[in-house]
Amino acid sequence: WNTKKQIWEITMPEAKDKRLFVLDQEFAAGIKSIERRGNTLSMVIRQAYDGGRIEPLTKNNKISASNHHIIIVTHITLAELKRYLTETELLNGFANRFLWLCIRRSKLEPLPEPMPEDELREIQYQLLDIIKWAQQQGEIQLSNDAKKIWNDIYFEISNSSQSGMAGRACDRAEAHVLRLALTYALLDKSQTIEPEHLDAALALWSFAEKSANFIFADTTESPVENKILTLLQQHPDGLSLTEIIKFFGNHISQEELSSSIASLQGIGKITVQKVKIKGRPKTIVKLAQ
Repeated sequence: WNTKKQIWEITMPEAKDKRLFVLDQEFAAGIKSIERRGNTLSMVIRQAYDGGRIEPLTKNNKISASNHHIIIVTHITLAELKRYLTETELLNGFANRFLWLCIRRSKLEPLPEPMPEDELREIQYQLLDIIKWAQQQGEIQLSNDAKKIWNDIYFEISNSSQSGMAGRACDRAEAHVLRLALTYALLDKSQTIEPEHLDAALALWSFAEKSANFIFADTTESPVENKILTLLQQHPDGLSLTEIIKFFGNHISQEELSSSIASLQGIGKITVQKVKIKGRPKTIVKLAQ
């Protein structure tokens, strides 16, 4: 009985192991579920990344989790990601909780050989040994040398050079880099984060940042601009301003269209040229090469 709320609450014994590893082969399904009315997946994932306590907004049988350790590894094709990930999830911080890695297979192998059992077993033993060691450690901090490096690079990586949605997807650079550096330190069984761990973390982050730029390069923070870019991708020969307005179902003003065109031209996404025809010249808009 909760005397403060004057209601009965169902309580469960606290779980001792707060670790959760999620391997999701179809990230598209998760992204689509976020759009359902009342779905709290996006909020839960953001809370999980930030730490503290996870408390989903449920009407009955309220649940919560504290001191958790959650890892999500998931996969999605570029086409599905662009189709289902909305501007909302890019702007509200959902996307920048993930480390985006653009991966391609290095070669075609019709009959791949499995990894030798003895090599795989050795890796397993090493990881188990590292986990056992890590569980006996206290707080892992930056060494004095690593602190000097971190002070020098912190402001640089915090102020991402990426623009548009690529920049929004990389907004938590400093948090990602520190967590990666901690992971490398633990793999080395080091009680402090050393410069080499920061270097390794920065190298992986650099790859993630380039991946995000590749993935979201043709996406801006404006829904109108994004739709224009999508239309131009479907019409490589370009479109006139009149044709673009028709694609919007005439539900866009000339002022809004002109502003969006100017913005896209200013960041080098499109080119605008005048074509001479009978009467007034026609303005043709194309994707920049």
